[in-house]
Amino acid sequence: MNEENLPSSLNVRFGRELRAWAIQRLGYLKSFEKILVYYDYGQSLVDPLITGVLLALGIDVEFVKCRQDDAVLLQVADMACELELIKFKYSEGSFTHSEQEFFGLRGKLKKDFLIPLKKKMF
Repeated sequence: MNEENLPSSLNVRFGRELRAWAIQRLGYLKSFEKILVYYDYGQSLVDPLITGVLLALGIDVEFVKCRQDDAVLLQVADMACELELIKFKYSEGSFTHSEQEFFGLRGKLKKDFLIPLKKKMF
């Protein structure tokens, strides 16, 4: 997979996974009057996907602009998203040399980063 195809394939995958995640938790999500998404607008593909998926499921969503240095939780979410991207790139064989140097073999990436992250996800 080359880099120019990465955004569209990630876009499709993200949309599918977000929809499945939201459907699993639909009752919980609908128990709120409105869902606030704190977002730094760093990825232009994310906003329309989140809005489209949640609105299609009848969930009112509002984006709140946030800066990384204002919210530690946003930094954690950014790191989780980056690790998901790294996992995807690794599975597609599009790991860069610097990513390979930093994360090493798949076992190290999984043991040191992905498994601890998965334990924290809901």
